[in-house]
Amino acid sequence: MRNIFIDIDGTIIDHSEHKIHENTLKALKELSKDNILWLCTGRVYDSAKIDIGFDIDNYICSLGSMIYRNGEMIYERPFSKEEIEEVLLATDAYGISVTYECAKHAYCSKMAMERTKDRRPMPFETHRDYWQEMSLYDGSKVYKLMIETGDDNVENYERFIKEMSDRYEFCASTNKKLHLSEVSPKRVSKGNAIEVLSKMGLFKMEETLCIGDSPNDISMFEVCAYSIAMGQGYDYVKEKADYVTDDVSNDGFYKAFKHLGLIK
Repeated sequence: MRNIFIDIDGTIIDHSEHKIHENTLKALKELSKDNILWLCTGRVYDSAKIDIGFDIDNYICSLGSMIYRNGEMIYERPFSKEEIEEVLLATDAYGISVTYECAKHAYCSKMAMERTKDRRPMPFETHRDYWQEMSLYDGSKVYKLMIETGDDNVENYERFIKEMSDRYEFCASTNKKLHLSEVSPKRVSKGNAIEVLSKMGLFKMEETLCIGDSPNDISMFEVCAYSIAMGQGYDYVKEKADYVTDDVSNDGFYKAFKHLGLIK
């Protein structure tokens, strides 16, 4: 029996078609019979609980700062008050927008609110009111930060990340107009969460396998015994994987586990 760690967005959810494909669902159901499945995501727990026709109760959420086993939280590592204050001071100095991602809501900068107010809901997103103005922040635990800035401030953005990278983890996702990064406390990542679970005695690391497509999945690739990258993923992510499958839109998830002989 293996413990299989599965990214959600871009791995089992095809955002180009706003759905999970039938063969992906088939593969998940078959894998669940003889393996322990964990959904590993940057989403918070409430937004990660997707309806796939059968129960998966194990989750690594918010990039590893929340772990749920059998539906119960067994580990958390939110930002401390001091860490948030340090990041806020630096982002203010560099003109960078910051968003707090908490268990029930994300409290957004003006820039993030403008970006998210008219967007199409993510597939299986459970609360449509997740994104809230920063002025409504109620002091809830912050499990992940999101920083962003425009192309005209990229030098300050890069300077900020360089200055803070010894104390925080950054997973960047950048295009020509928007520079954005997920931020976690140091040593908080999907990969670290997997190691935490192993140290709890739930499995041995040689029993692990993971699959993902984005920069925040690299930490899983680095610790799991075997790693799979989705075909549409970033090139530098695919370079870190043991095997590269097809795109999510072309049944890449199903094909990967068919190739490994784990499903029929």
